[in-house]
Amino acid sequence: MKTYRVAQVGLGPRGRTHVDGFTHNADRFELAAVCDLDEGRLRQAVSEYGIAKAYTDADRMLAEIQPDVFCFVTQPHVRLSMVELCVRHGIQALAFEKPMATSLREAWAIADLCQRHGIKAIV
Repeated sequence: MKTYRVAQVGLGPRGRTHVDGFTHNADRFELAAVCDLDEGRLRQAVSEYGIAKAYTDADRMLAEIQPDVFCFVTQPHVRLSMVELCVRHGIQALAFEKPMATSLREAWAIADLCQRHGIKAIV
């Protein structure tokens, strides 16, 4: 069974739920790195879960980690920019929370980017 290398942005309450899911399924997922703008939350997650790499810059994290899966648990207004990062770094799978976008136009832009670049997405 393949193990997928994961990088995650967002360590608030919902983000920690995703971290729990990845770490409790270590036979399928390697949580290689996490990112959050709140350095206190970042330090706490690294300490609690033993995550090897921590970042405050998602672009830098993706460039260095090159994950199979990019999970972002962010506010809806930054979802499109997270998908654009996914495209820029050639990531082929992403997972994110609902709502998918803040408008129908933005949702279509996300869907179009995923389709054009062969990205599998789960919301």
